[in-house]
Amino acid sequence: MSVEEINEVPQEQIPAGANVTVASKVDKKAKKAFEKAGLKKVEGITRVTLRRGINHIFVIAEPEVYRNPATNSYIVFGEAKLEDLTAARAQQAAAAAARANEAEAPAPKDQASITADLEAAAAKVSLDDASADLPEPTAEELKEAGLSEEDLALVKEQTTASNAQILDAFKKNGKDIINTIVALTA
Repeated sequence: MSVEEINEVPQEQIPAGANVTVASKVDKKAKKAFEKAGLKKVEGITRVTLRRGINHIFVIAEPEVYRNPATNSYIVFGEAKLEDLTAARAQQAAAAAARANEAEAPAPKDQASITADLEAAAAKVSLDDASADLPEPTAEELKEAGLSEEDLALVKEQTTASNAQILDAFKKNGKDIINTIVALTA
């Protein structure tokens, strides 16, 4: 057989995307030595975690695990990667917060509900304009209603309403200052 004939012999091709591991000579010798020593290969283990400290874990994905039946000890082969639990927890918390924000987001409205909202806002503006047309109350009217100078100053500090609007809201809310402020700021 000549050199050209050897090169023309088709070799087995590994299909693209195949998960094939090729063991080196050293690996083969080590596995043979383990078998001679009586170590048994443990099948079905997909992940090994070794805890080091409080927040650090070594993870070996797809390990080769051998067990010594005499001493019940294990030998694990594979690539160890360090996982930081605090970073993983922070990532999980951020993802949970993002899901919660998405759940709380209001659903898109249809045209009828948007029109109803606009009409309600227009009606409120017209009511506010009507109360703006109220005559400015005198100091005696404010005292008769039970609204002191301090209460009036407090409501003016919290809102942008006029004295007439404040007096009107004060009467509508049962002469309660807090409810008056809430009504004028809403």
